[in-house]
Amino acid sequence: MPKDLDVILEDVGQFGKYQIITYFIISLPMVFAIVSSHSFVFTSGDMTYRCQVPECEGNITEASEENFIPSWLHRAVPFEEKAVGLMPSQCYRYTPTTNDSVINDNCPTQAFSNYTKERCENWVFKGEESSIAREWSLTCDENKWKLTLSGTLIYIGALLSKPLTGYISDRWGRKIALLGGLMMTCFSGILRSFSINYTMFQICNIIEGIVGGGIYTSGFVMGLEIMGTKKRTLGGSIMSIYNPTGELIMGCISWYFQKWRRILRVIYVPAILFASYYWLLPESVRWLMAKGRMDDAQKIVEKAAKVNGVELNENYFKSFQSLHSATDLTQKKKKKPQDKRNALVKIAQSKILLCRLLTCSFCWMSVAFVFAGMTLNSTSMAGNKYLNYILTGLIEMPSPILTYYGMNRFGRKITLCSSLLASGLCCFLFIGIPGDWIWLRIALYLFGKFNITISFDVLYIFAVELFPTELRQTCLAACSVLGGMGQILAPQLPLLSNYMESLPLILFGSMSVASGILALLLPETQGTKLPDTVEEAENISLKRRQIKQDALAQVESEGLKNSTH
Repeated sequence: MPKDLDVILEDVGQFGKYQIITYFIISLPMVFAIVSSHSFVFTSGDMTYRCQVPECEGNITEASEENFIPSWLHRAVPFEEKAVGLMPSQCYRYTPTTNDSVINDNCPTQAFSNYTKERCENWVFKGEESSIAREWSLTCDENKWKLTLSGTLIYIGALLSKPLTGYISDRWGRKIALLGGLMMTCFSGILRSFSINYTMFQICNIIEGIVGGGIYTSGFVMGLEIMGTKKRTLGGSIMSIYNPTGELIMGCISWYFQKWRRILRVIYVPAILFASYYWLLPESVRWLMAKGRMDDAQKIVEKAAKVNGVELNENYFKSFQSLHSATDLTQKKKKKPQDKRNALVKIAQSKILLCRLLTCSFCWMSVAFVFAGMTLNSTSMAGNKYLNYILTGLIEMPSPILTYYGMNRFGRKITLCSSLLASGLCCFLFIGIPGDWIWLRIALYLFGKFNITISFDVLYIFAVELFPTELRQTCLAACSVLGGMGQILAPQLPLLSNYMESLPLILFGSMSVASGILALLLPETQGTKLPDTVEEAENISLKRRQIKQDALAQVESEGLKNSTH
């Protein structure tokens, strides 16, 4: 009786030396994908600046942390209340009362009128760091949308990239999709570092999103496809660490180099070495077999067995020959692809599935919105923005452990609901903490980010288990698209803080709590098999209830037997 690929992978080793080496090779582009997609956080980030007062300080454009707020500044520039306390206005200064230079007089009070203000013409920036805000004077409220647009364009490009990458991956292979995305992202990033104006910078941004938005997905698929069935959950948990690792690296690079052109070159120039993956990275065995390339697939499996120190017997070769014949037969009798319109009709006809899809889609959009928003918003909090950003990445690392434990101990629904509600509560509490209690605010913020990370991990698994096989891909695609919309909106949140500083946190908290409550409408899927038909999916709750009743009946019967003895 012929074996399938999962059984063959068990024979050659599900997670041996070969898989470990391959996972390391795949990890580098996946981490690079996170670093590159988050580069806009600092290259397009807002900066700390104030009006230049030439009457008092000449034409300087940069000041150290100690000299940024000199003792005379309150006489020349109005101060405004911020979360961190009183700060000098970024866009207005008091009108001078004389045209004479007063530099040598230490800017006396009578040199400025405290009753009239005027717009700044030039600015003084704090420290040596630079972003495009400093490069092209994108200052004050009317220009902030030009900064936040960078993240939105990258996420729009990434949303467009998903179907494109999927087609390339299925048509020409996982390796080609990954390698092509890496090389084009590398060159678009280097080109962006040489931008001569704002327009060129943003064109490079959206191109990079389109060509590089599928790198992480391609790597994730390749990683899962080389694992045996029993180790697939382990593989997914390992790869979930790549996202915070990328955020950590991005924060460290930006903190050390601080100038936006230098940051981009440090990220993208070494990525040219990914060209070597043409020879280093093996193609997915599953894809090769699906395409009927059994000889190529067999070579890779035999190499894996050799690296893992496994000696293959005659049964293995007979099994592969059987698979070869079965694959040829499948290729000849290949069915037509499923009509997507038919899938949508089936969803619409089932009120249970339609309600479930709408609930899942809203939860997915909320989680993606809050997750991306809290990562980006961390740089706007009080304290060191680089350290804050790094901490929001580090806090994600333990989440796979608690996710695994929570789902097995309490189930999918309770874990998802509780983590969403906890994240929302942290956001609301953060608003009420005084600005000078910096570490308490940071602790609450990080705990909120930790919980929304758990929500994201659970939702991926939960959504797969809620829909039938015949409609699963369509439903997950719909959820993913709405999730992408949440990511697209997240970079625009700093614009809302111009009207009310706590408004982004209010949105995070509201959407998290609303999603947590809605999650209670979903059926628990723990302990149930994946549904294959619409009817099986609709009856998940009934099956779950039957499983509990059978378990209770078994416990009662065992209790009666023990009592009789």
